[in-house]
Amino acid sequence: VEHDSLKVQRADGSEGVFQLGRGFVSFDVGETRKLRIAAGDKLLLQANAARKRFINGELVEVHAIQGDSVLLTDGRVIPQNYRSFTHGYAVTSHAAQGKTADEVLVVASSRSLAAVHQQQFYVSISRGRERCQVFTDDVDRLRSHVTHSSRRLAAVEVVPRVRQQKFMERVLQRGHRFLKHFRQRMTQSHSFGRGIKQIRESSYEHQHKPRRSIRV
Repeated sequence: VEHDSLKVQRADGSEGVFQLGRGFVSFDVGETRKLRIAAGDKLLLQANAARKRFINGELVEVHAIQGDSVLLTDGRVIPQNYRSFTHGYAVTSHAAQGKTADEVLVVASSRSLAAVHQQQFYVSISRGRERCQVFTDDVDRLRSHVTHSSRRLAAVEVVPRVRQQKFMERVLQRGHRFLKHFRQRMTQSHSFGRGIKQIRESSYEHQHKPRRSIRV
């Protein structure tokens, strides 16, 4: 990254430059790999494409393969220049919201339990219309995680009680100092204003004071 630009190197050794100035929105980072697909496969779209009516997180089904394009069962076509998709047999609970299936298999391994909470687990197990199975290698930890809510805590809620009290005292002290300083500035400002008014009044009286004749 240099001078508001991002230089990248492609796999073939060629380079490209992204200008990061005004008007630049965002970009996705990924890698190209081979994906074996056939008619009947489920695909998960991973990028929006308004002109093609593709939505990130959408599940589609393959109807046929025609050259470098993929025909879908709903009549749409995935062209060669759109390659942001993968197999759609497994999705995250976030991507599964609003979707249902006859049978759902939920995988909650110990490596991903840090992201498991009450609301997320409910979304996962409620996707199945008829049957749902949960697979985990740590039942006790899973039970502990699904009993906790994902409600975000304020910073002051995370601080121990004793530190909370000291923190609030410091906040109040700073507030008092600010008010004291503000009042002093306001007092000085009013005094300065009164001084200007007095000077103006004296100048006005001097200019409009009756002139007396002086005999020379």
